[in-house]
Amino acid sequence: MLDSDTKRRIDTARDILVGKVPDPKSQVEQITIALIYKFMDDMDAESEEMGGKRKFFTGDFARYGWAKLMRAGLGGHETLNLYAEGITKMPENPGIPPLFRDIFKNAYLPYRDPETLKAFLKIINEFNYDHSERLGEPKAWVTDNALYVKELLKPVDLKFLEQALRNLNLNSYAKVGGQPSISQSTVLERKIALPNLDTQRSIVAEIEAEQALVAANRELIARFEQKIQSTLARIWGEKSEIEGTA
Repeated sequence: MLDSDTKRRIDTARDILVGKVPDPKSQVEQITIALIYKFMDDMDAESEEMGGKRKFFTGDFARYGWAKLMRAGLGGHETLNLYAEGITKMPENPGIPPLFRDIFKNAYLPYRDPETLKAFLKIINEFNYDHSERLGEPKAWVTDNALYVKELLKPVDLKFLEQALRNLNLNSYAKVGGQPSISQSTVLERKIALPNLDTQRSIVAEIEAEQALVAANRELIARFEQKIQSTLARIWGEKSEIEGTA
Protein backbone atom coordinates (compact mmCIF):
# COMPACT_ATOMS: atom_id res chain seq x y z
CA MET A 1 0.00 0.00 0.00
CA LEU A 2 1.43 3.38 -1.00
CA ASP A 3 1.79 6.15 1.53
CA SER A 4 -0.01 9.37 0.63
CA ASP A 5 3.13 11.26 -0.47
CA THR A 6 4.34 8.52 -2.83
CA LYS A 7 0.85 8.10 -4.29
CA ARG A 8 0.62 11.85 -4.82
CA ARG A 9 3.96 11.95 -6.63
CA ILE A 10 3.05 9.09 -8.97
CA ASP A 11 -0.40 10.52 -9.71
CA THR A 12 1.07 13.97 -10.34
CA ALA A 13 3.77 12.58 -12.66
CA ARG A 14 1.12 10.73 -14.66
CA ASP A 15 -1.14 13.80 -14.82
CA ILE A 16 1.75 15.90 -16.15
CA LEU A 17 2.57 13.35 -18.85
CA VAL A 18 -0.96 12.50 -19.96
CA GLY A 19 -1.27 15.49 -22.31
CA LYS A 20 1.94 14.57 -24.19
CA VAL A 21 2.07 10.82 -23.51
CA PRO A 22 -1.53 9.52 -23.48
CA ASP A 23 -0.62 5.82 -23.54
CA PRO A 24 -0.48 4.47 -19.92
CA LYS A 25 2.28 1.97 -20.78
CA SER A 26 4.45 4.75 -22.21
CA GLN A 27 3.80 6.83 -19.09
CA VAL A 28 5.10 3.94 -16.96
CA GLU A 29 8.19 3.65 -19.15
CA GLN A 30 8.95 7.37 -18.84
CA ILE A 31 8.53 7.27 -15.05
CA THR A 32 10.76 4.18 -14.81
CA ILE A 33 13.52 5.80 -16.86
CA ALA A 34 13.39 9.02 -14.84
CA LEU A 35 13.40 7.20 -11.48
CA ILE A 36 16.40 5.04 -12.39
CA TYR A 37 18.19 8.15 -13.70
CA LYS A 38 17.53 9.93 -10.40
CA PHE A 39 18.45 6.90 -8.28
CA MET A 40 21.79 6.52 -10.06
CA ASP A 41 22.71 10.07 -9.10
CA ASP A 42 21.50 9.45 -5.54
CA MET A 43 23.79 6.40 -5.33
CA ASP A 44 26.71 8.45 -6.65
CA ALA A 45 26.07 11.11 -4.01
CA GLU A 46 25.77 8.46 -1.29
CA SER A 47 29.06 6.91 -2.39
CA GLU A 48 30.82 10.29 -2.19
CA GLU A 49 29.43 10.93 1.29
CA MET A 50 30.93 7.61 2.41
CA GLY A 51 34.33 8.55 1.00
CA GLY A 52 33.95 6.65 -2.27
CA LYS A 53 33.79 7.78 -5.88
CA ARG A 54 31.00 8.42 -8.32
CA LYS A 55 30.33 5.47 -10.61
CA PHE A 56 27.47 6.36 -12.95
CA PHE A 57 27.92 10.03 -13.80
CA THR A 58 31.66 10.29 -14.39
CA GLY A 59 33.93 11.15 -17.31
CA ASP A 60 31.96 12.14 -20.39
CA PHE A 61 28.71 11.38 -18.54
CA ALA A 62 29.38 13.71 -15.61
CA ARG A 63 27.60 16.52 -17.48
CA TYR A 64 24.34 14.53 -17.39
CA GLY A 65 24.23 14.22 -13.59
CA TRP A 66 20.84 14.85 -12.01
CA ALA A 67 22.10 17.73 -9.89
CA LYS A 68 23.40 19.49 -13.00
CA LEU A 69 20.14 18.76 -14.79
CA MET A 70 18.16 20.38 -11.97
CA ARG A 71 20.50 23.30 -11.29
CA ALA A 72 19.02 26.78 -11.01
CA GLY A 73 19.40 28.98 -14.06
CA LEU A 74 19.32 26.16 -16.61
CA GLY A 75 16.85 27.12 -19.33
CA GLY A 76 13.91 24.96 -20.36
CA HIS A 77 15.30 24.02 -23.76
CA GLU A 78 18.75 23.39 -22.25
CA THR A 79 17.20 21.04 -19.69
CA LEU A 80 15.21 19.26 -22.38
CA ASN A 81 18.22 18.79 -24.65
CA LEU A 82 20.46 17.64 -21.81
CA TYR A 83 17.95 15.11 -20.45
CA ALA A 84 16.95 13.80 -23.90
CA GLU A 85 20.63 13.37 -24.83
CA GLY A 86 21.43 11.79 -21.46
CA ILE A 87 18.80 9.04 -21.60
CA THR A 88 19.59 8.33 -25.27
CA LYS A 89 23.32 7.95 -24.66
CA MET A 90 23.04 6.18 -21.29
CA PRO A 91 23.40 2.64 -22.77
CA GLU A 92 26.91 3.71 -23.86
CA ASN A 93 27.87 4.58 -20.27
CA PRO A 94 30.63 2.13 -19.23
CA GLY A 95 29.81 2.68 -15.56
CA ILE A 96 26.28 1.27 -15.56
CA PRO A 97 25.47 -2.43 -15.02
CA PRO A 98 23.64 -4.54 -17.65
CA LEU A 99 20.48 -4.20 -15.57
CA PHE A 100 20.35 -0.43 -16.14
CA ARG A 101 21.64 -0.70 -19.71
CA ASP A 102 18.57 -2.78 -20.58
CA ILE A 103 16.25 -0.19 -19.04
CA PHE A 104 17.78 2.63 -21.09
CA LYS A 105 17.95 0.59 -24.29
CA ASN A 106 15.97 2.46 -26.97
CA ALA A 107 15.00 5.13 -24.39
CA TYR A 108 13.96 8.47 -25.81
CA LEU A 109 11.91 11.54 -24.90
CA PRO A 110 8.58 11.33 -26.81
CA TYR A 111 7.81 15.06 -26.59
CA ARG A 112 9.68 18.33 -26.98
CA ASP A 113 7.85 20.62 -24.57
CA PRO A 114 10.30 22.12 -22.02
CA GLU A 115 7.58 23.13 -19.55
CA THR A 116 6.14 19.62 -19.42
CA LEU A 117 9.57 18.10 -18.86
CA LYS A 118 10.56 20.58 -16.14
CA ALA A 119 7.29 19.94 -14.28
CA PHE A 120 7.80 16.18 -14.63
CA LEU A 121 11.43 16.26 -13.44
CA LYS A 122 10.44 18.44 -10.49
CA ILE A 123 8.11 15.70 -9.26
CA ILE A 124 10.67 12.93 -9.90
CA ASN A 125 13.14 15.01 -7.90
CA GLU A 126 10.95 14.48 -4.81
CA PHE A 127 11.73 10.73 -4.89
CA ASN A 128 14.86 9.52 -3.12
CA TYR A 129 16.84 6.30 -3.33
CA ASP A 130 15.75 5.39 0.23
CA HIS A 131 11.99 5.40 -0.46
CA SER A 132 11.54 1.60 -0.60
CA GLU A 133 10.48 1.36 3.04
CA ARG A 134 7.76 3.94 2.38
CA LEU A 135 6.03 1.91 -0.32
CA GLY A 136 4.34 -0.47 2.07
CA GLU A 137 3.46 -1.28 5.64
CA PRO A 138 4.77 -4.80 6.36
CA LYS A 139 3.54 -6.80 9.34
CA ALA A 140 5.88 -7.14 12.31
CA TRP A 141 6.09 -9.50 15.30
CA VAL A 142 7.74 -7.97 18.37
CA THR A 143 9.18 -10.40 20.89
CA ASP A 144 12.03 -10.58 23.39
CA ASN A 145 13.53 -13.51 21.44
CA ALA A 146 15.23 -12.49 18.20
CA LEU A 147 17.98 -13.36 15.77
CA TYR A 148 20.10 -10.46 14.64
CA VAL A 149 23.28 -9.79 12.67
CA LYS A 150 26.27 -8.99 14.87
CA GLU A 151 28.89 -8.65 12.14
CA LEU A 152 28.92 -8.21 8.36
CA LEU A 153 31.80 -10.20 6.84
CA LYS A 154 31.27 -8.78 3.35
CA PRO A 155 30.20 -5.35 2.04
CA VAL A 156 26.40 -5.34 1.91
CA ASP A 157 23.75 -2.77 1.10
CA LEU A 158 21.21 -3.00 3.92
CA LYS A 159 18.27 -2.45 1.59
CA PHE A 160 19.54 -5.32 -0.60
CA LEU A 161 19.83 -7.50 2.50
CA GLU A 162 16.26 -6.58 3.46
CA GLN A 163 14.99 -7.65 0.02
CA ALA A 164 17.02 -10.88 0.16
CA LEU A 165 15.64 -11.76 3.61
CA ARG A 166 12.10 -11.06 2.43
CA ASN A 167 12.70 -13.38 -0.50
CA LEU A 168 13.75 -16.18 1.87
CA ASN A 169 10.24 -16.11 3.36
CA LEU A 170 11.42 -17.30 6.77
CA ASN A 171 7.81 -17.37 7.99
CA SER A 172 7.34 -20.56 6.00
CA TYR A 173 9.87 -22.31 8.26
CA ALA A 174 8.29 -21.15 11.53
CA LYS A 175 6.76 -23.69 13.90
CA VAL A 176 3.06 -23.23 14.49
CA GLY A 177 2.11 -22.13 18.00
CA GLY A 178 0.77 -19.33 20.12
CA GLN A 179 3.96 -17.47 19.25
CA PRO A 180 5.46 -18.68 15.94
CA SER A 181 9.15 -19.56 16.35
CA ILE A 182 12.10 -20.55 14.18
CA SER A 183 15.40 -22.11 15.22
CA GLN A 184 18.80 -20.51 14.68
CA SER A 185 20.05 -23.56 12.79
CA THR A 186 17.18 -23.26 10.31
CA VAL A 187 18.10 -19.65 9.59
CA LEU A 188 21.82 -20.42 9.27
CA GLU A 189 21.09 -23.10 6.66
CA ARG A 190 19.50 -20.57 4.32
CA LYS A 191 21.80 -19.13 1.62
CA ILE A 192 21.76 -15.65 0.10
CA ALA A 193 23.55 -14.77 -3.14
CA LEU A 194 25.71 -11.72 -2.45
CA PRO A 195 27.02 -9.93 -5.56
CA ASN A 196 29.41 -6.98 -5.32
CA LEU A 197 28.19 -3.81 -3.62
CA ASP A 198 27.59 -1.86 -6.85
CA THR A 199 25.42 -4.67 -8.23
CA GLN A 200 23.49 -4.82 -4.95
CA ARG A 201 22.71 -1.12 -5.16
CA SER A 202 21.72 -1.41 -8.81
CA ILE A 203 19.29 -4.22 -7.99
CA VAL A 204 17.79 -2.25 -5.11
CA ALA A 205 17.33 0.82 -7.28
CA GLU A 206 15.45 -1.20 -9.91
CA ILE A 207 13.30 -2.88 -7.25
CA GLU A 208 12.38 0.47 -5.73
CA ALA A 209 11.38 1.85 -9.10
CA GLU A 210 9.39 -1.27 -9.97
CA GLN A 211 7.63 -1.27 -6.59
CA ALA A 212 6.45 2.27 -7.16
CA LEU A 213 5.30 1.45 -10.69
CA VAL A 214 3.50 -1.76 -9.70
CA ALA A 215 1.54 0.25 -7.17
CA ALA A 216 0.95 2.94 -9.79
CA ASN A 217 -0.42 0.34 -12.22
CA ARG A 218 -2.79 -0.93 -9.55
CA GLU A 219 -4.09 2.60 -9.17
CA LEU A 220 -4.41 2.86 -12.95
CA ILE A 221 -6.38 -0.40 -13.17
CA ALA A 222 -8.70 0.81 -10.40
CA ARG A 223 -9.32 4.02 -12.32
CA PHE A 224 -10.18 2.19 -15.54
CA GLU A 225 -12.45 -0.24 -13.69
CA GLN A 226 -14.28 2.70 -12.14
CA LYS A 227 -14.54 4.35 -15.56
CA ILE A 228 -15.99 1.15 -17.06
CA GLN A 229 -18.49 0.86 -14.22
CA SER A 230 -19.54 4.49 -14.63
CA THR A 231 -19.98 4.02 -18.38
CA LEU A 232 -22.05 0.85 -17.91
CA ALA A 233 -24.17 2.54 -15.27
CA ARG A 234 -24.81 5.46 -17.61
CA ILE A 235 -25.68 3.14 -20.52
CA TRP A 236 -28.01 0.99 -18.46
CA GLY A 237 -29.53 4.09 -16.93
CA GLU A 238 -30.29 5.48 -20.36
CA LYS A 239 -31.72 2.11 -21.45
CA SER A 240 -34.02 1.98 -18.41
CA GLU A 241 -35.32 5.47 -19.19
CA ILE A 242 -36.06 4.46 -22.82
CA GLU A 243 -37.89 1.28 -21.72
CA GLY A 244 -39.84 3.27 -19.17
CA THR A 245 -41.13 5.69 -21.78
CA ALA A 246 -41.88 3.01 -24.43
